[in-house]
Amino acid sequence: MITVEVPVPGRSYPAVVGHGVRNELAALEELGYLMHWHTSAGRVPTERAYRLFLENASAAPSLAEQQKVTKRLEQAGSASRATRKLAEQLAEVAGAVGIHVDADGAAQFNLAGVFGKADFADPHVAGYLAELLDDSAEWLPKIATKTGKVVIRIGSENQDFRVQAVSVMAIKVKVGEYVGYVGVVGPTRMPYQKVAALMEYGAKELGRVYG
Repeated sequence: MITVEVPVPGRSYPAVVGHGVRNELAALEELGYLMHWHTSAGRVPTERAYRLFLENASAAPSLAEQQKVTKRLEQAGSASRATRKLAEQLAEVAGAVGIHVDADGAAQFNLAGVFGKADFADPHVAGYLAELLDDSAEWLPKIATKTGKVVIRIGSENQDFRVQAVSVMAIKVKVGEYVGYVGVVGPTRMPYQKVAALMEYGAKELGRVYG
């Protein structure tokens, strides 16, 4: 689901194990980890499933990803510009919106990751996403309160949001006197572990390069 962006129907599973797999999927649906929008649709993970997966799996950035982050940060020239570059790379990896907020309240966005996404085809959701971005300098620092600690809120866990069809990942960075915030806003099917690992790595690299 995270990779192909659409529900995977039961007929996509190998015939030799298809029946058993479908039974397992039905059991997971009863437990609240899967759902489908209508009878003939493929099943999709619920917020509960994403949270369970997030808490029981781990991921580390590849060497190539680490090198790309480090290069971008070093070339930025300042902690503020480097934080913005980190937000841009996270947006690319997540297929989501990257947000960079300075302590003075200045917010900048990288929107390329959401253009053409089916998740935001609904005008109601797309409109609310625009509202979230407009207000990000207010709510992002309230979510990312601990330096270097990634905070992840999936869908309805964002109780302060009027529309809960989005997920948020955020981190606070502090280098000397500089304080900034990096956020990623996207659909609930984001690759959370990968993005979180890059967030943590990027925050540490900021301190190493500009500390």
